[in-house]
Amino acid sequence: MATGYVRERLHFERPVTPLFATTILPATERAYRAASEAHGGGAGAIELRVEGGYVYTSWAPLPPREVDAMPLPALVEAWEREHIPEARALLDEMRGLMRPEVPARRAAGELDALVAKIERLLTLHYEVGQTVRSALAGFAQMLRARGDAGADARVATLLAPCDSLQREVDAWLARSDDDPTRAPLWALMRDRPSRLDLDAPTWGEAPELARRAARASDAAAFDAGTKRAMERRAQAEAASLARFAEEERPIAAAILAALRRARGAQQTLNLLAGELAVGVARGVVRRAAARVGEDVVWLTREELVAALSGEPVARGLVAARQAAHARAMATTPPEVLGEPDARMLEDPALAAMLGAALAKEGMRGLGASHGRAHGPARILASEEDVASVQTGDVVVVAALEPTWTPVMQKAAAIVAETGGILSHAAVVAREMGKPAVVGLAGARQRLRSGEDVWVDGASGEVATDEKELST
Repeated sequence: MATGYVRERLHFERPVTPLFATTILPATERAYRAASEAHGGGAGAIELRVEGGYVYTSWAPLPPREVDAMPLPALVEAWEREHIPEARALLDEMRGLMRPEVPARRAAGELDALVAKIERLLTLHYEVGQTVRSALAGFAQMLRARGDAGADARVATLLAPCDSLQREVDAWLARSDDDPTRAPLWALMRDRPSRLDLDAPTWGEAPELARRAARASDAAAFDAGTKRAMERRAQAEAASLARFAEEERPIAAAILAALRRARGAQQTLNLLAGELAVGVARGVVRRAAARVGEDVVWLTREELVAALSGEPVARGLVAARQAAHARAMATTPPEVLGEPDARMLEDPALAAMLGAALAKEGMRGLGASHGRAHGPARILASEEDVASVQTGDVVVVAALEPTWTPVMQKAAAIVAETGGILSHAAVVAREMGKPAVVGLAGARQRLRSGEDVWVDGASGEVATDEKELST
């Protein structure tokens, strides 16, 4: 499809396992294309390639076609009535294969069905996501036409916080004075993976991850962040509606209400399909692996199918793959392979979403959550670094892992090397009422832990001297 690829650092900062690369990634490609075609082709198609263990992506347009368009409120009602229940049902079906009483032979025989369910989950997720992005862009265009130069960031502020399963989870962790594994939400969240790969333990396998997240949370900080976010949202709403003629305001307010519900549905499906599905898939694969006797995430899909059919795994293959993975972890892979479509690099928002490390003058990314903050930089590269975050730190990450969310309550601001207006780091910052800059390539190399950093979440500027920020 394309001759060049950009490293996909938004979701995959580290190399992925062979089984993930040959099951989840192909399902992701197919799901994205199916959702784009259902949406009229506007989102294009992606192609994912693994080189040296690292994930690279390419993008190409699809021929546009006419589709039947439903009003956003009707779409949101359909998502809430159909898509989200379907996603939960698919996860329950997948979980059924994890039960101890299910023979490993049966779990092994369901591998193709498992991948098909994951593909359907991701298609639901992308269908909603692409529609929401289009709707947000449409509302932003309405504001720009009425003189709002910062319409994209303002629209994002208008939606935070919004009701979603993700919001419910964050509130649960913030209020988990006791062991979170005893709470009702644990039945769902025990399958949350520590990161997006099949070798990553889930909270159910490593409950300390959930307990650590709960300890990092603070109900008072959560409530204070929510209050700040609601105040900013109210201010943005008043400023935005004031740009419309008086007779237009009820319609604009109705559109905004529908956008908030739509964004909530998108966040819910992201958690169900984009995170929990990977953890459940790991559980099913591990159950099936009882027939193999190896850590099968280091096999390709073809090799796993052969092993489940009784063929022996080549001696030393798993150990060799693990060693190669460790070597890859110690390398710095190239950011670009070949010659990517120029549109991937020329569009700042698209480049940031893909994690393209573009050369920029100064330190300027995308302003994702308004406000200014100052504090010592805290570079996070792994789960082990999270415990080092202190109240008032400016947290600097490649991409904000979902399981790191609770500790962000301590942060003064968030800086991410990747991501766009709707990335996880941006959403978390707005939900907590904190400044954020995303898509700032090389931030972890340009900044040092402990040095003073100023962040302007409106302009997207980050500086080690307040005088360097625009006035």
